Amino acid sequence: MSNLTRSFILMTATLLTTSAWADWSLDAARSQLNFISIKSQNLADVHQFAQLNGQLTTAGALTIRIPLASLTTDNAVRDQRLRDILFETAQFQDATLTAQLDTAALDALKVGEMVELTSAATLSLHGVNQAIKVTVTVAKLNATTLFVANKKPVILDAAQFNFTAALEQLRELAGLPVISRAVPVNFHLTFVQPAP
Repeated sequence: MSNLTRSFILMTATLLTTSAWADWSLDAARSQLNFISIKSQNLADVHQFAQLNGQLTTAGALTIRIPLASLTTDNAVRDQRLRDILFETAQFQDATLTAQLDTAALDALKVGEMVELTSAATLSLHGVNQAIKVTVTVAKLNATTLFVANKKPVILDAAQFNFTAALEQLRELAGLPVISRAVPVNFHLTFVQPAP
């Protein structure tokens, strides 16, 4: 085997390896994160964020950044109240979720397969870092696309993020008897990778 042939094979292998191990970027157009607020015991509203940013690295580090001002509930007055009073977006612009996923399980995924992963995660919201546990289903749709969705809702306690006073203010403004502190969160995320 000539030196030129060896060099070509080595260069090709390096390129393929680099591509195969490239980080995954969140495709916001094919991703969604929403939460449900429950009021007056049996009334529920769905809230979602129009913008999401994120990355899944080759080391399994997952980071999702949520611009809080992109909140939408199909009610302009409620949207503005939630941004100003609850999230205080002038001071706290983003929420961030970080987690470490099992790289061995991700690397073993073949196209068309899926795997369930449970991971400790940290949610940074409203100046508070809160440890949570997240169980997700990860599916490899094709060679360059991963689909990640929560297996079950993540239930957040609004009091843990210092939202109690804001919820009371929102309750009074809306004339409601109660707004629940328990908040179910659901998400489905699509990650894409540069084509080989």
